[in-house]
Amino acid sequence: MSSPVKVISPATSIEEAAKMMLRYGHTGFPVLENGNLVGIISRRDIDKAKHHGLGHAPVKGYMSTDPTTIPSGLSIEEVQNLMIEKNVGRLPVIDNNQIVGIISRTNVIEALHGEKIKVGQVINKKSPIKISLLGRMKKLLPSQLLDLLRDIGEKADQLDYPAYMIGGIVRDLVIGRKNEDIDIVVKGDGISFAKLLATSIGGSVRVHEKFGTATWKHPSGLKIDITSARTEYYDYPAALPTVEMSSLREDLFRRDFTINAMALQINNNYFGKLIDFFHGYHDIKNKKIKILYNLSFVEDPTRILRAVRFEQRFGFKMDKQTIEIAHISVDKIASTSKPRIGHELSRLLMEEHPVESLVRLKELGVLNYLVGPNSCNEQTVTLLKKFKSFFDEVTLSTQIESCATKQNWICYLAILFYYKPKGLEEVRELALNNEQLQILNEITQLVSEDLNISTKFNLGDIHLLLRKYQTDAIICYSILKELPEELLVVIKAYLMTRVSLPRLINGTDLMALNIKAGPIYTEILLEIESSYLNKEILTKEDALQFVKDKYLTKKS
Repeated sequence: MSSPVKVISPATSIEEAAKMMLRYGHTGFPVLENGNLVGIISRRDIDKAKHHGLGHAPVKGYMSTDPTTIPSGLSIEEVQNLMIEKNVGRLPVIDNNQIVGIISRTNVIEALHGEKIKVGQVINKKSPIKISLLGRMKKLLPSQLLDLLRDIGEKADQLDYPAYMIGGIVRDLVIGRKNEDIDIVVKGDGISFAKLLATSIGGSVRVHEKFGTATWKHPSGLKIDITSARTEYYDYPAALPTVEMSSLREDLFRRDFTINAMALQINNNYFGKLIDFFHGYHDIKNKKIKILYNLSFVEDPTRILRAVRFEQRFGFKMDKQTIEIAHISVDKIASTSKPRIGHELSRLLMEEHPVESLVRLKELGVLNYLVGPNSCNEQTVTLLKKFKSFFDEVTLSTQIESCATKQNWICYLAILFYYKPKGLEEVRELALNNEQLQILNEITQLVSEDLNISTKFNLGDIHLLLRKYQTDAIICYSILKELPEELLVVIKAYLMTRVSLPRLINGTDLMALNIKAGPIYTEILLEIESSYLNKEILTKEDALQFVKDKYLTKKS
């Protein structure tokens, strides 16, 4: 049976009941009055009432009264016979005069035949997989983290809360990848549980009341998100979700793909047990990305970008049905907010295969709505590949750890949008912070200016022109302007050298030489940097002698 049960009151309107059926993917609701079961309303009843313009009317007048109920101990065969005898598609389950569950015809068929039935929204409703991942946890997680998870599980036992790890860490344990990003869901009050952990183990808690979630910061600095089991629904396509408390199954059902909809129990007696309602375990083994229900991409179109990210990261592929639904839903990208799209694009383009990801987005039709028809053509793909090769060579050889390595994804978009009128202005709408906006400003400035850089320039000359620009902006400019290969070699050498450009002397040294402070200091220090790049000045002594010869001689 399905439990807990969503119920409605006799006074609920036909229209509201219809919205709830769409929201939860149900085909009927038990109707309760003062805690007692008084009827069942089916989707067929709802549809007929709406057809006759009765959306405002209460369900009381259209529900089936005196419903057939069953006890929880009834066998599946007995349930099947009763459904045939009474010609009903669902049976409420009653124990101690309380409704504890509901079983549908689909549940019976699945239980008897193990078939995959597509009813309503749900794509996969097989029996859950339950295996132990304790061995993999011991292999892939640090011992301190494993001990902490056991401590959390013991604290959950004290409250009689089932507690689970969820999300990417469970997926990666199945795949065999390391991941220490911990998210925990409890069947209980997640906020109170987070506060208990802070009190008993230490650390601090940041609460998000609206969503029923909390972030516990462990004394070691590790942050763990803790939530109550919840479900979410969308009032209209591409809207932000509304959240309600729910069961573990419904909590997992709200997630994007089957591979991310698994839980790993951490209570003492079940430590390491995988709970997989939607067979993400098998999809990982088959290298498949599958959505959980038919409206998944409609409700959140950015999941299409996420699907491509997981395809490229793991070498997986969306299954046939997921691809078909992606093609059908891709137009919803146009109504999604730019910050949400920017967030997903940033994560996608910071992976190892950004160019392949953009090509895949073109195949799915995403770029038609994001950039426009004929975007990401052969010429653009060539430029994107050149940018990646250039950027990787510079950053890997110099081990740059500045914002360049974290913000360069915006450059892929700059190249993608460049040939569209006001394309760089559109990219600004997708930027997430001031650093990315600054990179776009620099790219815009560089491509609009005629710098006349020549292969005859030495590194010092190039430094005078490009010193104020960031590495990724310079590389992006070089690719967009399609500078000749021999000039790219010179710029590459400059970028690799300037990373370790030393400050041979500073303002204090100049002051000691009795040079009056002012703009002259900047001029002198820049000259020294340029001369260092040209290998004309190599030491502090050389720099001081240069200043004496050029500036103190003038003064005397």
